[in-house]
Parts: sequence; C-alpha cells; structure tokens
Amino acid sequence: QEARGLFHAGGATFMTRWEMAREIAHFFGIDGALIEPVPTCAVALPAERPLRSGLRTDALEAALGRQPLSFVEGLQHLAADPHFCRDFPQFAR
Repeated sequence: QEARGLFHAGGATFMTRWEMAREIAHFFGIDGALIEPVPTCAVALPAERPLRSGLRTDALEAALGRQPLSFVEGLQHLAADPHFCRDFPQFAR
C-alpha cells in the first residue's frame, strides 16, 4: 500500500515539557523533585507558543497499522540502544 500525505509523528503520550523532564529523571533514577516548572511567560521565546499543544497521529497509526510508542516505551528503546549505551554508560540499562 502506498501512503501519501502529511503524517505527524509523535508518541502516544500527551505530556507537558515539565512532565517529560520528570518522567525522564524518574526513568534514569534521578531525583525529579530537582526539576521545577517554569511558566511560559517567564521564558524569552522568539515566538509565541501555545500553552498546550500536541499532534494527531491517527493517519500515521492507520498507515502503520499500530499506535506509536508511549513515552516510557520510547525511553526503554533509547536506554537499550547500543549507541546510547556507549555514549551514556551511566544511563545504560
């Protein structure tokens, strides 16, 4: 089957950047309490950003016949990658 069109690729988990950072810390055994959220208005961004955004992946799911990985599943794949393990042995699993 030949797929055409624009496909958004993203994970199956909708999270804020702060939630992502805390999940990464937890996954790799780092104290997530050290990570503090920062309101968007306190950051000098070159352009306005939505407070909440995400990607619809239903077209990609239909084309692939499966859902994208969850955030934690993506971290598990990352931690098992030989290049990651070589470059960051302290986080290898």
